[in-house]
Amino acid sequence: MAIYAIRWERETSEKVANRFKKQVRNSRLVLKKRATRYNTKKPTKALQRQSALKREEYRKKRKTALLYA
Repeated sequence: MAIYAIRWERETSEKVANRFKKQVRNSRLVLKKRATRYNTKKPTKALQRQSALKREEYRKKRKTALLYA
């Protein structure tokens, strides 16, 4: 997937650069590359279960805090 910006008539180079940056940002290429930069392990079932229990605990705390606020 090529990203490029062609200079229009009477357009400043600054504006062309900004258009190019915007296209790069909108394509989310940088985010995808940063995400794959480091190899990460997939969470095990035990870890998923543990994090789910922790989320549930946080939800309960938030719910009680909203009730008694």
